[in-house]
Amino acid sequence: MSQLLAGYAKASFESEKDQYSIGYAIGLGWDVFERGTYLLQVLSNLEILDLRGTQISDVTPLSRLTQLKQLYLLGTQVTDVSPLSKLTQLKNLNLFGTQVKDISPLSKLLQLKNLNLFKTQVKDITPLSRLIQFKQLDLSGTQVTDISPLSRLIQFKQLDLSETQVTDLSPLSELTQLKDLNLSGTQVTDVSPLEHLPSLTIYTSDEDKIEQWRSIGMNVKQESEFRWQLRYTL
Repeated sequence: MSQLLAGYAKASFESEKDQYSIGYAIGLGWDVFERGTYLLQVLSNLEILDLRGTQISDVTPLSRLTQLKQLYLLGTQVTDVSPLSKLTQLKNLNLFGTQVKDISPLSKLLQLKNLNLFKTQVKDITPLSRLIQFKQLDLSGTQVTDISPLSRLIQFKQLDLSETQVTDLSPLSELTQLKDLNLSGTQVTDVSPLEHLPSLTIYTSDEDKIEQWRSIGMNVKQESEFRWQLRYTL
């Protein structure tokens, strides 16, 4: 069986969606196969691995998978991401719904572009300040209040701050590539620091804020139109 899975793991597909599907299907074997053989013969061939729905809590074994480019741990019992610091090729990381608090090990992942921290225990995002290739970040439902570490990430395109305690948006004022910003369920009232951002669309479910922010020339839409591709899949 491991040889068959290894064959699938080595397979290359034109569609990233198909490649992801293989990573998801093989990931389901985490709770089934002997771990050492599974890691060496199967997972070591994957660039995309989805372990959602598994019983994984310790990610130490994943530190060997240095070829990984996308890793999905959503809804698992993972609390410590320190071993992931060795995955320097990682571009997408999804920690949605985990109990992770400390993301300092992620500061070494200089290739990281997309990170999902939705409903994690994260408060401090300072470690992200070094990730200059960063493009998408989901902080919704976290305890983050200070977004100043994002101020120099000039490639940033999508940011979800919904249901956070963030109030000051001035750190985003120089992010000229920012396209989508979700502020639904926040206490933000002043969006004027972002008035000059040419491509920005703000999303909120607050009708009063929609009217107010549109009156100063901002492009504002209902949160229902906000599409956050990292939360559940790629």
